[in-house]
Amino acid sequence: MSAPSIVEIVETYRHQYVQDARQTDRSMLEKGKSVLYDQIEQASWDSEMVHRGKELLHWLGDKAEIVKLLQKYLLLPLSIQEEAWARWHLTDNLAMLGKNIKAVESQKSYLHWATRILPQPEWVISEDWLWDFLPRRTKREDVPADEGLLFEIMYDGTQAQCWFKTGQSDAWLEIYHNLMKDIAPTSRNRFIRRYYVRSAIIVLGWCQKLQEALLEVDNLDQISREDPDWSEAFETWGDARCVEMDAYGRMNEISQVRQIAKSTTSRLEVQFEVRDNLTAEERRVLWGLYHNAAAPIYRAKQYDLAIPLFQRAIELGIRSEYSYLWLAASIWATERDRDKVLSLLERGVFFSRFGQYRINKAPEFSDVADDPEFCTAIKRP
Repeated sequence: MSAPSIVEIVETYRHQYVQDARQTDRSMLEKGKSVLYDQIEQASWDSEMVHRGKELLHWLGDKAEIVKLLQKYLLLPLSIQEEAWARWHLTDNLAMLGKNIKAVESQKSYLHWATRILPQPEWVISEDWLWDFLPRRTKREDVPADEGLLFEIMYDGTQAQCWFKTGQSDAWLEIYHNLMKDIAPTSRNRFIRRYYVRSAIIVLGWCQKLQEALLEVDNLDQISREDPDWSEAFETWGDARCVEMDAYGRMNEISQVRQIAKSTTSRLEVQFEVRDNLTAEERRVLWGLYHNAAAPIYRAKQYDLAIPLFQRAIELGIRSEYSYLWLAASIWATERDRDKVLSLLERGVFFSRFGQYRINKAPEFSDVADDPEFCTAIKRP
């Protein structure tokens, strides 16, 4: 019997993860890595191998190896679609590695390349173009490259942070305002515009341009109202409330945070009451909204309002390590209930791709950083 291919290994692991993230056999990923390197050594390149190889390294959390893989791939003659895909993920993984200068250089190069190859009316960006192994929560339209590619290049918040960290936020914002002015809003690019506006609000927050950020919240609300039948209208409304609370939290206007938190919770609870009638996709959207609303409330240290939202997200089935981590941190800050906190940490760590929590993401635990029980709870057995 021949050894399984990289495609078979990755698809098996993906199926295990979807069925039960706690029961995945990570040893197969290391075996898959050897298969991948054998294919690279033999110069056996094809797009499916690269896509699945990148996915395997993604599951391993090995972003440095993803960068090396994509840099080699980009030396080959590629189709426009494949080059665009590889450039995006190269920039993204440089950003996640904290290679801020290189990430910005990569993104600038990508944007320059894209403006040269456009117009590309024959290239339609499919919904699974960037993340072909992740199921879409909602169906999005295919987007002609002229309407969506430049938004796709620039929208990501992690990548935008690299511009901020290298003192280039004004340049990022100038590109944002120009693209939003020059590219007509359509139903087909509404999905990506939503995320681009959200990232702009976040960048403005980092720059302490908080009044400008609140003006952009109005643009996000406007997108949510463009079509009441749009499947993501409610989620986009939720986006607006989350970034609005974050802006007010940064301004230390806690009364505004609490007011918006209470009204947002009320509207979410209406949806929660009909949870048994929601589709699986709608439940995922709802648990994401609960988590995303709780996060800025948690960061504003309004733990009493954050706790029930994180609890709802977990009750609905969210698979985010941070829902568990930040709920545990909120309870530790308010109740000091050791058993409850340790139980939450032990349950949530299974959803970490890295096998343990990045505990620095929850400063509330600074006083127990060396506690043996906590050290055990934050690592996957």
